[in-house]
Amino acid sequence: MQIEALARDVLTELRDRAPSEAHVPVTADGGEPLRCCLRNAEPREQLLLTSYSPPLPDSPYREHGPIFLHADATDCTPLPAGFPPMSSARRQALRAYDERGWIRETELAEPGESAALTTKLLAEPGVSFVEVRSPGHGCYMFRVRR
Repeated sequence: MQIEALARDVLTELRDRAPSEAHVPVTADGGEPLRCCLRNAEPREQLLLTSYSPPLPDSPYREHGPIFLHADATDCTPLPAGFPPMSSARRQALRAYDERGWIRETELAEPGESAALTTKLLAEPGVSFVEVRSPGHGCYMFRVRR
């Protein structure tokens, strides 16, 4: 299983956006799920709340959603090995896509179920990758490939 966080060039582009209604600096309360290093924010960390559309082929399933990331790249910690620990304490929406960018299967994972359900979805014929999202706010978390 290969976990894909946002690429550095994507993070740079997101951080370099001009402030707007869709790109807002915020001070963390603590617990915000960070897309740059796949961990939860600590209280008082400086973050950006912005919109992001994960890359998909031109598909009816392409969407934008909110994400948090560190305002400064130097605040990011190395990515964890394996399935990110931040996902074990959250409910998550798992969406399995084919190579066209069409959703093939979905699962709603309760805390602690995400890794096993993602493995199950990736074993389905025709599934190319799984996107992990927040079920409530629709926030993109990360992508997983075989």
